[in-house]
Amino acid sequence: QPPVLMSLISGKEAVECELMDDQALVKQVVDTLKKLFTPDLVPDPLAFKVTRWGGDEFSRGCYTFLPPGATEQDFQILQSPINGNGDSLTLEGSETMRLFWAGEHTTALHPSMAHGALLSGIRAAKEVLSTISFKYNDDKSGFEKIIPMAIFRKKNPTVKLQCSMCHVFGSRVREGSLVALQKGARQVLVHN
Repeated sequence: QPPVLMSLISGKEAVECELMDDQALVKQVVDTLKKLFTPDLVPDPLAFKVTRWGGDEFSRGCYTFLPPGATEQDFQILQSPINGNGDSLTLEGSETMRLFWAGEHTTALHPSMAHGALLSGIRAAKEVLSTISFKYNDDKSGFEKIIPMAIFRKKNPTVKLQCSMCHVFGSRVREGSLVALQKGARQVLVHN
């Protein structure tokens, strides 16, 4: 396998690079590498992929930046749930509001990175699941696996598709799609 080189460009240089065509940008990066290392040891790339966060309709070039002096505690604050246990805030009627945070801005280990966002989403999902109360006959906690809905429906054709957390039936735009989770022989449905 040929080696892979990845380059991240930030600040005003990123803005300038957004305006360059791919070939010119790659040439500029290779020229910079040739200045840093022995020119003969820096070949032209066999292939390349250029992304432009500034032009991305979802990110618009943004990522987390914490000023000098920021600590891991700042990330802990950013990832702290609001009403995570569901006992202090209610909306209309008896509907409970819970807010859990995920995203690259909530992880001290990988801020500003896509894998940080992914890992924080897994963390937040575990936080949500830990707040759901289920009566188990055993002393274990947590879920072993996510069950594809097609398999859940095949094994449970008569079970109503109702979220075990909010008790809303079916997938909804507001709540998201239903996900089936399993621990041992027990299965639950929650909105994604």
